[in-house]
Order: sequence, then structure tokens, then C-alpha cells
Amino acid sequence: MSSATATNAKIDFSKLSVVFSQLGGEYADVERHLGILGIRTLRASADYDKVCRTIERDKPDLVLCGMRPGQAEAHTLMHGIRHQDIGSNPFPVLISIADPMSPGDSATAINTGLDSLLVAPFDRDSFVRRVTDLAYNRKKFVAAPGYIGPTRRVSTRTEVGAGEEFEVPNPVHAAGTGMSREDLWRQISEASQGLTTRKLSNDVAAIRRLFYELAPDYEAGNINDHFHRRIADLHNIVAMIQRRGMKLGNRDLVSMCELANNVLGEIKERPIPPNLKHLRALPKLVGGFQMALAAMPERRPFKAG
Repeated sequence: MSSATATNAKIDFSKLSVVFSQLGGEYADVERHLGILGIRTLRASADYDKVCRTIERDKPDLVLCGMRPGQAEAHTLMHGIRHQDIGSNPFPVLISIADPMSPGDSATAINTGLDSLLVAPFDRDSFVRRVTDLAYNRKKFVAAPGYIGPTRRVSTRTEVGAGEEFEVPNPVHAAGTGMSREDLWRQISEASQGLTTRKLSNDVAAIRRLFYELAPDYEAGNINDHFHRRIADLHNIVAMIQRRGMKLGNRDLVSMCELANNVLGEIKERPIPPNLKHLRALPKLVGGFQMALAAMPERRPFKAG
């Protein structure tokens, strides 16, 4: 099948594997709307742990999450899928469904990496159009230190350190137009490897930038809220690299994260007077992360079955 034909092919939603996480809100209309689309393989649960296990096991093409505004559990779920903390596939189409919310709550939800946020009230036709549009017109992704998901550069969001946009698999389109599961999982595996490389490269670049911003203030004893925010940002990025390094079984990355956390912890605990040992260690840590990244094997583990 040519790419043009595949792009225009009709989506058979009955072929999709769908998980509906019912963490907050009303669901009767949503389940009816899914039925209208023809979705038959739907696993729905209000239990967070059960939803996580289902995602790990079934590798769904589409994940919907009913949520209350500001609900941390829902945010953790969607963010965890994108960062492969939940399941091994970071590319399912993700839709959150919520009651009316403040702009701040909306931004928090979107920044988990959603493909779309549907805010009630919406009718059947709006729901069907949104899901169908995502099947054909998925945005390119970016991989920033704290964000993996569709590019938001046309909006007020800026993904610092996100690097270039890139295409990702669209399981809704692929499965819905008849691609075999074996071929889809092979596609996801290859794209997942590329995502890991991009994400770690951008994370290490962010560590380098923050270290070199931090060092002059640390040396001069200019310890203020901005200094502590940079320490917190570094801790968060190092923690993300450490989790990914552990999943990859990359001991070099994990060891660098342990060293960085030790240095950052000591700087945070006693920033004044500056410790010359730590000042000398900061550029060495940057170099160590870059070397560990450069030495990574090309193959990233991924289980499709």
C-alpha cells in the first residue's frame, strides 16, 4: 500500500486496542461515543494500578483518561506513559477528558504530553471529530527535559532544550488501516530507540547549560531563589536520566547520575562557602555525561509481544 493511499485510508476503529482510565468525571456518554466510532476492544477501570498493569500488558493504541481538574494521579499516568515509566510504548494517542478547568490546570494537563484535552461539555460529533482528526493528523513530537509529546510551539508553551521536531508512529492510524501488530511494534521499537537518543541528548545538554549557569553564582556566593530552582531542575533531570538508564541497563549513565546527585545534594545542603572540589567536579560531570551518552549502544531493548 502506498503512503498516500495509507494516509487516506478509512480507519477501522474496531481494530484498535483502547484503555479508558476512569479517574474522574462522568463516563456514560464517552463510552457511547466510543461505541459509535466502532471501538470494541475497550478496557475501562477506575483503579490506577489496574490501569497501569493493563497498559503494560496490552500496549494500547489509544488511551483516554477521565480526570478532575488538577488531578495529580491522571497527570502521573499520562506523563508516565510518554516517558516510558508506565509501559514500554511512549506513542499511544493520549486524550484526557475533564470538567471545565482553570488555564493553569489546563496547562498542567497538556504538559503531560497529551495529544488532546477535551473539556466538557462536548457533544458526540465533537468527540468523534477529535478522535478521527488525531488518527489522520498527529502532530510532530519534541523531547524536552521535562516534556515528551506533541509540539506546542504554535502556542504559549516553549519547550526549552527540546531540539528539532520529529515524526512518531500513530498506532491509531496504523492499526486502524490494517498494519499488522508485528509491523507496528517493529515501527514503535525503532522510534522508541530514536526517542531515547533524542531525550538523553537534550537532557545532557540541559545539564550542561544549568551547570554552567550555576557555577558562577555558586563561586560568588550568590545564593538566591533562582539558584535553588536551578538545583531543583538539575535534580529532576538527573532523576529522569537515572530512571531511563536503569531501564536500559546502562550502568555508566546510572553511575554518573549517582555522582551528580551526591554533588548537587552537598551544594544544596551547604552552598556557602563554595566547595572548590565541587566547582572542579561540575565540568567533569558534564564531560562524564557526554561520554556516557556517546558510548551508548545503538540497540534499545523493546518487547513487542
